[in-house]
Amino acid sequence: MNSFSQLSHLRALHFLAGACLFAWSCNKAPAEPAGSTSDAAAKAPAATSASAILPDGVVALYFHGDRRCRTCLGIQEGIEKIIRERFGAEQTAARLHYREVNSDREENRALVQQFQISFSSLIVARVKDGKVVDFENCDKVWEYAHEPERFAEYVEKQLRARLTPAGDK
Repeated sequence: MNSFSQLSHLRALHFLAGACLFAWSCNKAPAEPAGSTSDAAAKAPAATSASAILPDGVVALYFHGDRRCRTCLGIQEGIEKIIRERFGAEQTAARLHYREVNSDREENRALVQQFQISFSSLIVARVKDGKVVDFENCDKVWEYAHEPERFAEYVEKQLRARLTPAGDK
């Protein structure tokens, strides 16, 4: 292997190691001081429980742990804003539902296992007759987390892909 190829492999390994550490740290960030609440936490709806049956239609599930970094909170805030601003009609028509799911809570274990969640994630699922027909783990929310326009385009595209009648199965 020539030195250029070795350098490329080392860079790739370094990037992957950094990405893994970053993702791991999002659920390990220090908790907020007792008695304080972040703006996102204060505005957020209660996290859904696995015992709640997923409604028919498209369901956007944002999974997070008890401890959250600023990026995790920003991703959630961005998702909620996009849904609120661009999908109001779909929510009103009960075609699109949003749920926040705390993956560290025991009552959510079934959802965490069903979608194979290991860190904060956006899952967009199509549900019919109470069963998940298909879903997408929208992992590029991390890649675009600090690029608001690309983030919004990506999330909207993922939601619209599941909402289109051609996607019905």
